[in-house]
Amino acid sequence: MGEIRRIGFATDFSKVSKYAEDMVQMLRNTFHAELFVIHVFYGNDLRIPEPYYFMPGLDKWMLEREEKVLAFGKDSVEKLADRMGNAKGIFLEGKPGPCIVDFAEKSELDLLIMGTHGYRGFNRLMLGSIAEYVLRHAHCPVLTVKPPKDSQEEEEKA
Repeated sequence: MGEIRRIGFATDFSKVSKYAEDMVQMLRNTFHAELFVIHVFYGNDLRIPEPYYFMPGLDKWMLEREEKVLAFGKDSVEKLADRMGNAKGIFLEGKPGPCIVDFAEKSELDLLIMGTHGYRGFNRLMLGSIAEYVLRHAHCPVLTVKPPKDSQEEEEKA
């Protein structure tokens, strides 16, 4: 592994991602690296009961809703990038794993950092794992940051 000049921080704005922020800042400051804060919007879940799909005006309502969510996501990634100091906010749309891997390669990132829930067994099977996808497919090293053990136990109880 060569010099670390460009770091990507993939975030979903969750508590888990928040735990990774300190590690991102520490490594960025250590290597004086350029930082890209990456968020991927994946609008695949309508959460609307099937009989309502054909309700008049639903398509307009869905489009307005998606526009608001997209605007919120774009604004959130920019605010986080600003808060992290002189970072570039990157807002992407699509399946998170492939989008993150593609951006990392095209941007010639030297390191990717992301939070992970650290799910195992049935939870991992049911929830999927973006971090696992990125680990398997990224061209560069990937650092995953799990939350502290006590916060993982609280999450499992909920």
